[in-house]
Amino acid sequence: MLNLKPAFTLLTVLFGFLSYNVTVLSQSTDPSPQTIIKNMAERYAALSSYEDTGVVETVSEGSFPRRNTDVGFKTHFTRPNKLRFEWLDYSPLSTAESNVIWSDGTKVFSFYSIEPERIETKEDTSFAVAGATGVSRGSAHTIPALLMSEVDGFSVTELAKLSLKRKEVFEGEECYVIEGYHPNGEAWQLWISKNNFLLRKLRNPTTNGELDEQIHRDIKVDGKIPDAIYHPKVAGGRIADVIPKEKEDDIRRLVELVAPRDRINHELNEVLELVKKAMPQVPEKTWKEVITELRFNSDMVLEIYIPIYDWHYTGDEIKQLLAFYESPMGRKEIRSSELMELQATARSMRIGKELIERIQEKLRAKGYKSAA
Repeated sequence: MLNLKPAFTLLTVLFGFLSYNVTVLSQSTDPSPQTIIKNMAERYAALSSYEDTGVVETVSEGSFPRRNTDVGFKTHFTRPNKLRFEWLDYSPLSTAESNVIWSDGTKVFSFYSIEPERIETKEDTSFAVAGATGVSRGSAHTIPALLMSEVDGFSVTELAKLSLKRKEVFEGEECYVIEGYHPNGEAWQLWISKNNFLLRKLRNPTTNGELDEQIHRDIKVDGKIPDAIYHPKVAGGRIADVIPKEKEDDIRRLVELVAPRDRINHELNEVLELVKKAMPQVPEKTWKEVITELRFNSDMVLEIYIPIYDWHYTGDEIKQLLAFYESPMGRKEIRSSELMELQATARSMRIGKELIERIQEKLRAKGYKSAA
């Protein structure tokens, strides 16, 4: 009888050896969290330029998890020391105007849309960043501190007790999720791109038990940034919106597609009727005079959207949106969106009414009486 034991034993040994090496190789493919942080720091320090857009959001967990966008921001940087960081506060009390700090390579400035609403010269970049850090929910500091050694304060590279929690795809980018501890004892998490070691997301707890998430998108590195970015146009002591004519024309076309004038006029008429009812003593002739003097029309509304679209989209992206909305599918989306919104509103009202009744029934069954 053929003895297969020696061959079987040899195969077992070989298989075990290969399995061990495959395991070792698979474990060694992921660098240590310390190495990942080191690679990230070196990556930012070597960049000749950097651009991004992003948001800071508050994440609440519980029965109804929710996410609220608090700040939107943009970063531009050209080595060695040209920086522009601007942000919008999306809170209900904000002015909806952008705030900016910038360095033209020689001098450093800031403009806040809140009081005193004037351009101020700052001592240095670190001082300007420090002043903007709190009101921008930390976003003014995170990336500039990685790019510029002269920016003081705590950097994410200083997190302690590092651990690699997992790998995760975030907005299409495979990332290392690193956890580390802030000097105050909070556990912070970083989503660092596996591909280029750039920071995509930062999460840290807040004092009220919620989470802050700082998200970085549309990242571009080592490209040519126009010098005009670091020399914003100033008019009347404020930063003036300067939109290239071609882009402005494209935005006007786009807004008129997305928000047709007849729809805007319908909404304006509803507002006007409410005001008229509140002041019935005013004759129609006077109303027409006031509306004409104030230029209360669809053009007024369309003008509002031009700087907003300019903030959120590049010229090329506006052209892509135009191409979509001028296509058959885009035109259908425009026609259908208002009807879908009306349907959703009607169904939501019905579902909401039913839900309130069911909640009240449950509470009554538990011995609670609703207020009369």
